[in-house]
Amino acid sequence: MRHYHAKQLFDGEHFLHDVRLSVSDGLIIGISKQPQKTDEVLDGLVSAGYVDTQVNGGGGLLFNQQPQLSTLRTMLAAHSQFGTTAMLPTLITDSLEVLHKHDVNVKGSMSYIMEKANIQFKSVNFMRGRSIQNSIVILDESQNLTASQLKTIITRCGEGTKLICSGNLAQIDSNYLSAVTSGLTYLVEKFKNFSGSATINLDGVVRSRLAEFAEEQM
Repeated sequence: MRHYHAKQLFDGEHFLHDVRLSVSDGLIIGISKQPQKTDEVLDGLVSAGYVDTQVNGGGGLLFNQQPQLSTLRTMLAAHSQFGTTAMLPTLITDSLEVLHKHDVNVKGSMSYIMEKANIQFKSVNFMRGRSIQNSIVILDESQNLTASQLKTIITRCGEGTKLICSGNLAQIDSNYLSAVTSGLTYLVEKFKNFSGSATINLDGVVRSRLAEFAEEQM
């Protein structure tokens, strides 16, 4: 067992000063308020490691482009510099060709998905003239669309079709839109009294404390 004198420690809820850490087999088994002179001093802030539940890349690599073990090692090494001790690698939403390009049988896996699930990907720029019947339409990242673009898509929906618009007003990428002028804000306001619609608000940021802080402060 080893003992350390932490000048400052964050236990997940409170900041503690001048405490003694007792460590065994790499695990902290005790925290006390009486450090000894023989304890190794830890300067700076001691904190629990971050668990990042959505990591697309790191160290100059994207997991989409190189979904290999070597890529994961590079990503983990890059993120560990900032306190990440565990992570869940994820693929960025892309075309089926990109998501399945490293499959053993790319054509076979893509054909299976298209035949069994009948999933189709459509561009917002080519919606005019379409009529979507008896389908479920998922419009992701809709915070980046204008009110006119959303109207174009909604008016394409025919009988038996359900439209799901998802987005985060804190993640608008367009320089010409804000949380006030976003089409998503416009949509929620206009449909609030429509009996065939509902709005679900999810609180919190699940990616990490770092991401949550950035959304609130930047």
